[in-house]
Amino acid sequence: MQTKRSGNSRFPFCGCFEPEPTRRDFLAAASCTLVAALVASGINVESAPLLQFDTTRPISEQGTELFFALAGGDKVSMDPDNQIILIRQANRIMAFSLGCPHQNAALQWRSQDRRFQCPLHGAKFQADGNLQSGPATRAMDRFALRLDKGRVVVDIDKLYRSDQQKADWDSAMITLEEKTPR
Repeated sequence: MQTKRSGNSRFPFCGCFEPEPTRRDFLAAASCTLVAALVASGINVESAPLLQFDTTRPISEQGTELFFALAGGDKVSMDPDNQIILIRQANRIMAFSLGCPHQNAALQWRSQDRRFQCPLHGAKFQADGNLQSGPATRAMDRFALRLDKGRVVVDIDKLYRSDQQKADWDSAMITLEEKTPR
């Protein structure tokens, strides 16, 4: 799948959809995967808690920067058009490539396990992108990001690998200030 930016094939989609998925296709596949996982784990789908997962799109663009609304509360948001995963957890925000670092298949969020998993070979990643188990040999790739006027700004030309740009990878995170009650 080509990303929204013409000519950019850095992050091909997993090939599960032919020829190119629509947002509806993506959501349908994600929902089916989620329901199957819940059933397989023995959880009653009707009594399962609401999942903090959604799809998102940038609210604006400027050059190589995409501007996203700041999510309220812990949440995983995927932008399939730009191949970006945004996660807000414990007052930290990170942006990852949707492609698994092993063979670039589109990663899936496993809400019940609070982790990402590659559907192709089963690599598992913690919510902060760190590798739990292979066959991938490094953490999920992180995009540079910053906060600007209450918006999360992701620079899609600055993608860091944990095995090659460790300091940049570690700092590619926004830490939000905790609000103390008055």
